[in-house]
Amino acid sequence: MKSREAFATLLAAVEAALEESLARHKSATQQGDFDTMEVELERQKNLVSARQQLEGLQELWPRLVGEHRLAKKPRGARRATSRRKRLPRGAKTPQQAFVLPILSVLEDLGGSGAAVEVLDRVGELMSDKLNKFDLSALRTGQPRWRNTAQWTRQEMKNEGLLADDSPRGVWEITEYGRAFLRERSATQQSSLQSRESGQRAIAAEGQLVFARYKARRFEAVLLPNHRVIFNGEEYLSPSGAAMAIVDWKSVNGWKFWYYLDEKGREHTIDTLR
Repeated sequence: MKSREAFATLLAAVEAALEESLARHKSATQQGDFDTMEVELERQKNLVSARQQLEGLQELWPRLVGEHRLAKKPRGARRATSRRKRLPRGAKTPQQAFVLPILSVLEDLGGSGAAVEVLDRVGELMSDKLNKFDLSALRTGQPRWRNTAQWTRQEMKNEGLLADDSPRGVWEITEYGRAFLRERSATQQSSLQSRESGQRAIAAEGQLVFARYKARRFEAVLLPNHRVIFNGEEYLSPSGAAMAIVDWKSVNGWKFWYYLDEKGREHTIDTLR
């Protein structure tokens, strides 16, 4: 078996394992089995990490086994090639930036669409945001950004934004995904209008914030006086609201709660102080 086929087989096995884990997580969610939910979430993180390592090894493999040594190159040329293939940290567009475009495209398509069409439209929507690293091709010939978007889809399924039981090759938005899109779109619009006033001005109007704990997502509002409205109750501090979620264990609320900036990137609310 050729190395390319071997990697394709391994990556397919990881993908299948992810699908099975997502199904078990969904079943555990319906039954309220939080222990199993946490186990499956940890499994999914490990599988995602395994796939990323496999993809990195897939790019490195030809050089490791000498598949490209058909002609001897000057040492300087080899070093230059190596530098070009190493992706700088933070160079590519992060997964979080793909969330809203994916949801927007699916909403425009009526709620679901074939993966190829969804990705094509996401690419058009993000054409002004994708950089040269995003547009560079992987060894499979696929642009790097499409691979990032596909992994974003896995995370969105974990978050409940996309259906995890849709037919193979089909991406489908959930009702939670629609609500998330409406809320974030409104937040982005408000953020853009007040961008010149800075992040503190946004907080002064009441900042939508969120947190994740034990496979669940919680949302609240950070008020200008640093109080937090959560689940209909007003708490004196972000930590107080956070403690209500973690069974009153000690927790730093400024690191527990997050918000999205105008580019869809996550930050802890500590940056708003």
